[in-house]
Amino acid sequence: MKGNMGFGRVSGFSPGLKISVIRTVCMLLMLCLVTSWAYGQTFGEFFNQKKTQRKYFIEQLAALKLYAGYLQKGYLIGRDGIQAVRDITNGEFGLHSAFISSLSKVSPVISRHKKLAEVIDMQLEMVSVFKALGRMHDLEPMALAYIASVGSEILEASVSDVEVLMMIISSGRLELDEEERLRRLDDLHASVEEKYRFVRWFRGEVLLLNKQKDKLLNDLIGIGGLYEN
Repeated sequence: MKGNMGFGRVSGFSPGLKISVIRTVCMLLMLCLVTSWAYGQTFGEFFNQKKTQRKYFIEQLAALKLYAGYLQKGYLIGRDGIQAVRDITNGEFGLHSAFISSLSKVSPVISRHKKLAEVIDMQLEMVSVFKALGRMHDLEPMALAYIASVGSEILEASVSDVEVLMMIISSGRLELDEEERLRRLDDLHASVEEKYRFVRWFRGEVLLLNKQKDKLLNDLIGIGGLYEN
């Protein structure tokens, strides 16, 4: 009798529950297929299937963490660019006041502009989001691989954004007047904010789908209990 569990007794359920049973079984089969496929491949093999070779997610994360660390600690910015790192913080993410104060040598208007702080904060939060998603060990390997591929693209673009930011705020890097620096800061802020909103939406979708997966398995257990009775 147990060999018929699932579709064998679908006819005994109400129409609404019948649809739910079929949908649940199909979803479970899909999860099983995805799991078996993913366990047979490494993350490297997954990324190698892309048309354009991508670096591993952890490499991109490490690169952005390096830039984030620079931004945390503050710089003495002069003709030669980054000259010294000072005032090491306790390691928590956040905008360090020494960094902003050091920018007064470039432009007081730029150093006090709220969009500068917002760009840095958004970059650091995106790092935190993907670090947290990467620690969700209850996700299927294929899901983690997909998250890694998304994170790789976002963080690679973020590294470029941070380099643009450093050029905007550093004297001697670009021969720009204050108005042009502000315009470029506005453009950069809009670009980073778009990525930031996507990352927050993406995190919400991952968390929601993970909860739905747990509910799916619980529903299946409940349906199995109905059959046994």
